[in-house]
Amino acid sequence: MIIGPEVAGGQTRLVDIKGLEKIKVIKGNLEIRSNQWLEDIASLQNVELIEVILSLRTIAK
Repeated sequence: MIIGPEVAGGQTRLVDIKGLEKIKVIKGNLEIRSNQWLEDIASLQNVELIEVILSLRTIAK
């Protein structure tokens, strides 16, 4: 699972990722990345188990 743009030339803003509220278990690779803004990942607050390689990466604009 990849959340956010890899490279978008500074044009993409990821403000809210609704729709993930019901996820309880994530298995695999979770990578959250943004080239500008990643403002709200509150929808992941209900995750009870993350069995993954977690990578949070922000690329400065």
